[in-house]
Formats: sequence, C-alpha cells, structure tokens
Amino acid sequence: MFRSATYQKGRADRFSDDLPTPETVEQAALALPWLTVEEFLQKYRMSRAAFNWVLGQIEDYEEFTTVGNEKEGQPQAPVVHQLMVFLKYIGTEGVGSNSRNQRQMFGIGQGTADVYRD
Repeated sequence: MFRSATYQKGRADRFSDDLPTPETVEQAALALPWLTVEEFLQKYRMSRAAFNWVLGQIEDYEEFTTVGNEKEGQPQAPVVHQLMVFLKYIGTEGVGSNSRNQRQMFGIGQGTADVYRD
C-alpha cells in the first residue's frame, strides 16, 4: 500500500476473479464467487451451470488446447479463458465488443483477444 507503483504487483489473472476454483469442498463452501449469479449471467449471457456444461463439452478438443500439429504444437491458454473472452464478445453489441474493451477487461493483448475470439 505504501510502496511506489514500481514495486506494486498487479493481479496476475483477471479470469480467476469471475471463476474461482477452490481446491477442496471446505474451501468451496467458504469461497464466495466474485460475481453474483445475476452479474455472471449479465456478463457472460449464461448461467454458471450452462457455462460449466459448455466448457466440459469443448475442453478436450485439440483446437482449444494446442497450436500447430500434435507433436510440436505449443499449449494454448486455458480453455476456460478462451471461452470467457468469446462469450463476452458475442454477448456484447456495439462499441463494447471491440478488442480494446476486452483487452482492458481481461488484461490480455490485442492479438490474444483476436485469437480467443477466432
């Protein structure tokens, strides 16, 4: 709090603000999601249950996990992050769906936002 901005560390992962992943049942019971049910629905245009179902359907596909061929392909960002950016994009109209808005919201670069949406 009293350090200059040079020494302050920002949040490393803005995605986890919306989808905390507790390790144990006790932590899950104590953890309160950053977004309420209504806020999550408004931001991603689907419930958490629907989000988790879609994530479960796509998380094992190569298109979301590796770049290039299977042997030499580099791992992509977590599928959950790609899905969050895509849902926010298709659920927003007008200026809110542009790349700058998403880059600021999720703390990602322009190329990253474009790749996630594609």
